[in-house]
Amino acid sequence: ADSVAAIFAPVVISIAAVTFFGWLYFNNTVSGQEQFFFALMSAISVVVVACPCALGLATPTAVMVGTGVGASHGLLIKGGAVLEEAHQINTVIFDKTGTITTGRAVLGEHMEFLETTNKKSEKILQNLPTAIGSHNVALWLASCAEMNSEHPLAGAIVNSAKKTFGGDFTFSSEGVQVTDSLIVPGKGVEAIISKEGWGRWVVRVGKASFAKESIGISQDGPETALDMNKRAGDREVELLRSQGY
Repeated sequence: ADSVAAIFAPVVISIAAVTFFGWLYFNNTVSGQEQFFFALMSAISVVVVACPCALGLATPTAVMVGTGVGASHGLLIKGGAVLEEAHQINTVIFDKTGTITTGRAVLGEHMEFLETTNKKSEKILQNLPTAIGSHNVALWLASCAEMNSEHPLAGAIVNSAKKTFGGDFTFSSEGVQVTDSLIVPGKGVEAIISKEGWGRWVVRVGKASFAKESIGISQDGPETALDMNKRAGDREVELLRSQGY
């Protein structure tokens, strides 16, 4: 097989090259751009007919590499079929200004829904790390849970926490431990955050249904500020804290 391939491959490439230059030389009734296009397509046709398996492997490999490179630049592509149909796009509509101006997700604002009169809220606010209070505890918990996620929104939360709390945003130097991190695709993340004297808490960040399903909170109820923000078009990431075991 190797001896045959050693002869077959050069012959096929040679025939493709002859085809390319032949179309360039004899097809002089069209413009230069069309002449080059027909010559190139004819040469590719020779290679495809002679070596279909090679291109059959190259196409999915190229799609995989393309989606990977896109993800590394913050461009999320939903599958190879979407990428292959991208050549048909003739209009691009941006719904977020930041997509154009910064090219990355950022945390615009965060709201705290802790009720200081609630006994569980009072418990979670006791013995916190030095820089954490009722005004930023949700940001701290969310960043701890999201620290191992590669999702762009997770990166926005973690970057905001680093800007607010510094490099040690989890406050591991004060005995905080983040363990049992779990990423649930399409739903969110879960982690256990603990600190001596503060307790052990299960934290979920993600969709409301995912955050609430573990402790059975009803999805129905009066409209909250979060609901009103959603109706206004803001993208929300919800966080739920429940005491661990």
